[in-house]
Amino acid sequence: RNYDKIKSSDKRKDAFRKEWESTLSTIRNISSQINDFRPAWISEDTPAFWQTDQFLHAYYYNQVRRNDKTFPYEEDYQNNRKNPQAALMNM
Repeated sequence: RNYDKIKSSDKRKDAFRKEWESTLSTIRNISSQINDFRPAWISEDTPAFWQTDQFLHAYYYNQVRRNDKTFPYEEDYQNNRKNPQAALMNM
C-alpha cells in the first residue's frame, strides 16, 4: 500500500473545505462593501451579514433566475468567475 496517496474520501473532504472557504471569503467580501450600498430604509445598525444574506437572496431571484424560471448558476459562475467584483457591481 502507498500511504502517501490521499484517499478519495479525503480528497472530496478537502475539495469541499476549499469550496466552503472560498464561499465564505466571497460572503465576507460582499459584507465588507454592503454598507456602501445600503438603502436608506435599512437601519444603519443592521448587521452586515444580515444585509448580505438578504442581498444574496434578492440577487439569486432577480439576477440568476431567468424569465423561463430556470436557474443557470453554473453558466453564470463560468461567465463571472474571473472577475466576481464586476459581476457584483453590475447588479
